[in-house]
Amino acid sequence: MKHFAITMWRSSALLAIFLIGYSCTPKYSADLEETEYEILDTLVVSATPEVITRAPHRASHQKDWDLKHVQLVITPDPTSRSISGTAQLRLTPYFYSQLELKLDAKDMEIHRVRANNQNLIHQYNGEHLSISLPKAIEKGDEFLVTIQYTAHPYASDSTAADAHGFFFVDDDTDWGQVWTQGETEYNSRWFPSIDKPNERCTQDIYVRVPEGIQCLSNGDFIGAKTIDGGLVEYNYRMDLPHAPYLFLVAAGKFGVEEEMWNDVELAYWVDPDYQEYAARIFQHTPEMLTFFSEIYGYDFPWPSYRQIVIKEFVSGAMENTTAVTFGEFVQKVPGELIDDHNDDIVAHEMAHHWFGDLATCESWANLTLNEGFANYAEYLWREHKYGVEEAEAHRRSEYGGYMNEYYSGRSHPLIYYRYDDKEEMFDAHSYNKGGLVLHMLRKMLGDEAFFASLSHYLNQHAYQSVEVEDLRLAFEHITGLDLRIYFDQWYLTEGHPVIETEIDYADGKLSLGFRQNTETVYTLPIEIWLEDGAGAFTRHTVLLTKDRQSFDFEDIASDSRIWIDPERTILAEWQGQTSGTSALSVPGLAADRYQANLPLWTRVDVAEEMLSEAGVPLTVIHTLLSDPHSEVKQMALVYAEEAGLSLDTDRLKSLAIQDDNSIVRSLAVYQL
Repeated sequence: MKHFAITMWRSSALLAIFLIGYSCTPKYSADLEETEYEILDTLVVSATPEVITRAPHRASHQKDWDLKHVQLVITPDPTSRSISGTAQLRLTPYFYSQLELKLDAKDMEIHRVRANNQNLIHQYNGEHLSISLPKAIEKGDEFLVTIQYTAHPYASDSTAADAHGFFFVDDDTDWGQVWTQGETEYNSRWFPSIDKPNERCTQDIYVRVPEGIQCLSNGDFIGAKTIDGGLVEYNYRMDLPHAPYLFLVAAGKFGVEEEMWNDVELAYWVDPDYQEYAARIFQHTPEMLTFFSEIYGYDFPWPSYRQIVIKEFVSGAMENTTAVTFGEFVQKVPGELIDDHNDDIVAHEMAHHWFGDLATCESWANLTLNEGFANYAEYLWREHKYGVEEAEAHRRSEYGGYMNEYYSGRSHPLIYYRYDDKEEMFDAHSYNKGGLVLHMLRKMLGDEAFFASLSHYLNQHAYQSVEVEDLRLAFEHITGLDLRIYFDQWYLTEGHPVIETEIDYADGKLSLGFRQNTETVYTLPIEIWLEDGAGAFTRHTVLLTKDRQSFDFEDIASDSRIWIDPERTILAEWQGQTSGTSALSVPGLAADRYQANLPLWTRVDVAEEMLSEAGVPLTVIHTLLSDPHSEVKQMALVYAEEAGLSLDTDRLKSLAIQDDNSIVRSLAVYQL
């Protein structure tokens, strides 16, 4: 520790600095010509016992070069698990003149680097290839470099699932199967590039494989031809720019079904044993493309759309532009598709072709601009195809996933510039919370404004990288609203509101109090439903802007009930108590009367409370079995089984034969 003695000076600027945190008064002589110096009490500075460390700010990749086009000629070798390749890259300086080109190239042998028929001096450290240029390249001038290399993707000792970038899979064929997985920055394990999300380029890929092996990549299929050595060279070309992490190569033996949609080629690549079911596995693809094109206000922007199922996939599914990869779990026979139609994951990856592939996150810190939209696309599709309650059931699940992660000790802002590792961004914040926050914004603004804003955002930023400010400005441009508070509290602040409610009722006057039990004080529009004794609702909206607020309602009957945010639009935790009358209810408290016309989320909460007690009457179970949604019926059937209740046989037969949900049908059969 150090001791400091502070001397007072006449300078007002220094005085302002020195007086921070201290109580002292300078003493001057009457004529202000002489200064009196005082030695103040000793100031002691000591280190805190616990050192708090923070990850550094994760800035976007600095753009020294703009990668325009990549041409690749590659030959995968399953025996050595290596790739022989020639990469030709066309680039231009982003702004400043350049004397060096630095590329991402992991675990490669660099055989030769050439430009203008000259070998170039270069250095390679196993991660980056640094190429010295004969002269400075100016902005606007293009530089074409050719690199001959051998990639060894399995040389990495990383334990990350995607770490190889290029995967070799043994199967029952002589050659096996190969496929790539580029996100986050793993495609630079099989070709040199600027492997960053804020880079984008066109591509021309030639893949050489044995005869009888099929190959898929991005963009248009140009053709295939036999070359020396008994190999077949497949050529795919993408004339629209996209990020390098979205490049795909997949090769093996597949069953393929094709169809057309609005002059866009659609194809479904599956294991040969599933070829007859291929169109059923991806059954709603054409309808989804139409739906998303219309609701986003931006036509599907790519020349083709192919979906391929690959073996031993490490990442569930991946939105490679025009060539989406899926794990084998999506392959099902028609009977299995009744229980799980793959719509959620198909919609998710398809939506990325607008949010992620067309408008791409500037940095991994902004990942929710890709994944939050893709998750919310699952909600939008369910709402369109199966109704709002199926969509709401999905949103309940997303809420639970986010809360589980939050209470596991992992919490961070949606836009998170201080992650330890970029792979951490692929979590229930970027995905689940991102979609939930979009839903709140939609409900706050209304459908017309919300979707018009998305259309403007996509049209303004097509084939560009984006940050969260771009999204905010798009919404503000359309609506004329200042949305900084909304974006600050939901995108730039971690956590969520925890709101305690207090209800007082006397002589027809209802007082509803709110207390925000979080460090951040949120601005929140809260919907209130007042239900009269006949079950009719009157809706009100109150605006929370303080940590404590109360709102009064007059002429409220004593048998009324109050429902706070009954649609659970707000991503919040509710705590509450009631007083004055037991008929008044808040989220999380048991209800004394079930209402089938309440929103699904509230009905499920009410049903859970009703079934949490022992000895629930059979009449209550039969009431819940009449609920329009399968989740409530499933809860009632499970409770009846566990409690040993004998349900009405005719009701069970009806459910077993006629219910739309296969789980309800199976539970009813089991009861019978």
